[in-house]
Amino acid sequence: MKTCRFIRKDGVVWVPSPDSWLGGWTRQRWLERHFSGIPVRSASAATWADMSEVNEVYVLCEVSDNFTETSLKKFRQIEKKREEKILVQKFDTYFCDIDGTIFKYRKFETYKSSPAELTPGSLEKLIEIKKAGHMIVLTTARPEDLREHTLMELEQNSVPFDRLVMGLARGPRHLINDMDPNNPGERAVSWNLNRDEGMSDVTVRSP
Repeated sequence: MKTCRFIRKDGVVWVPSPDSWLGGWTRQRWLERHFSGIPVRSASAATWADMSEVNEVYVLCEVSDNFTETSLKKFRQIEKKREEKILVQKFDTYFCDIDGTIFKYRKFETYKSSPAELTPGSLEKLIEIKKAGHMIVLTTARPEDLREHTLMELEQNSVPFDRLVMGLARGPRHLINDMDPNNPGERAVSWNLNRDEGMSDVTVRSP
């Protein structure tokens, strides 16, 4: 789920100032998809604080290419209920590699000179995981200095995720978890996928 706070004032949509230039560029393109034809401007921290005191703040959300606008107060109520539901209902966490799994494999030195290309069915599988309520943690050996570029590629391809872990070792990855004696069944599951062939073999558990 992608979100951004905004205020409508005098025919302009105001949003908080971004943390970085590249992150702001990506967010601006995303906002313009929804607020087509309406000027979108960033407000400094001080200006945003002043505007928030006298104007109602809304939250723009996008899930699976569907946009919704919700007041900040209602959004917080919805998030609180969602968090309470998560505490009661146990969802899974899917750790997913990026290159060769979500995007077709490229060498590090070509990331900024070649476009990211989705592998067959990977986006649809990730959307299925999110719709089931599970968490997606993206893992990659890409170095931290490629974080902004990686976020831009994920944004441009509408890839859903909850966390992004970068700078991992380039060797095999091992998942270690405990077994619940009161709930039989595997609690550490893995799939070894053929490079660039997509994620069709991954199964999504119904919570």
